[in-house]
Amino acid sequence: MDLHGQMPGCRCCPINNKNMKPQGGSMTKTFVLLLFALALIALAPATVVAQGVDDLKSTLDHLDLEYSEEVLDWLVNSDHDGPFHMVNLLKFRKEAEYPDGYKGKRAKTGVEANQLYIEALRPLIEQAGNSSVVRNRVIGTVAWIGNDEEWDMIAVVYYPNRDSFVRFLSNPLYREAGAHKHAALERTRAIITLPGGPIVDPTRPAVINSEK
Repeated sequence: MDLHGQMPGCRCCPINNKNMKPQGGSMTKTFVLLLFALALIALAPATVVAQGVDDLKSTLDHLDLEYSEEVLDWLVNSDHDGPFHMVNLLKFRKEAEYPDGYKGKRAKTGVEANQLYIEALRPLIEQAGNSSVVRNRVIGTVAWIGNDEEWDMIAVVYYPNRDSFVRFLSNPLYREAGAHKHAALERTRAIITLPGGPIVDPTRPAVINSEK
């Protein structure tokens, strides 16, 4: 018996087992693979975000629309997971103006072209869970500071979350309907807004507190 309390040549003792392979290398490889997997998980969201921003820019460029990179970054990277409202200011052309070579259905007036735009996007709107909250004709501006801009209509659209808007804007159907949008509008503004409190889903009945 040696100093370790084992019989010489006993295979149950790691010190005397010459056939036993060291475990250090295997553990090191496992640890490296684990770090690599964690790194991929950490980098994946950034890749998806970058592709999302690029897709949005490509769509807006295709439609010849100006855009704010700061707001696009909010749409893709914000931690706001709830609903929001998009306020749309619309100024219609008197006569619809389509690009040369356009072979689709044409409207005569800007208002009619806007209606064709809405009808073309109706399936996509329903699929994304969006809904119109306000669609009002503008009477006129009562008072203002700075330069006054005349508008014909204000439309407020409910979006259940940021992803619903990103998917809506990235859909090929939105690009196809873009010809009607340009034919209809002399100018427009699309403004993302958040309320001071929670937004009620307009597709669901409001909860009324009957307690006195």
